Amino acid sequence: MWKKDVVDGKQDWPYSQYGEVNGVVSLSGQTALKDGVLIEGGIVEQTRQAIANVMAIVHRLEMDERNITKVEVVLLDIDGDREGFEDVYDNELFPDSTK
Repeated sequence: MWKKDVVDGKQDWPYSQYGEVNGVVSLSGQTALKDGVLIEGGIVEQTRQAIANVMAIVHRLEMDERNITKVEVVLLDIDGDREGFEDVYDNELFPDSTK
């Protein structure tokens, strides 16, 4: 069943932050918004915020990074942003994973 649940504040958009069907949870895309405003800084700061937004939902569902099986990412400037994104993603979200 799809659930519309708001994590950490007001939601002004019409889609759910996550849905659950038969025990499988899918999260909607998250960006680097904090209190409804895109945070300042570059890709490193924005990646950290987007991950924090995802993890707030994951933790609300009483799960953690071990429950994440797939992540899709869209970078506007893959050549300029890839290194900074991967540094945060690999070293902060999944620091113990094997490459």
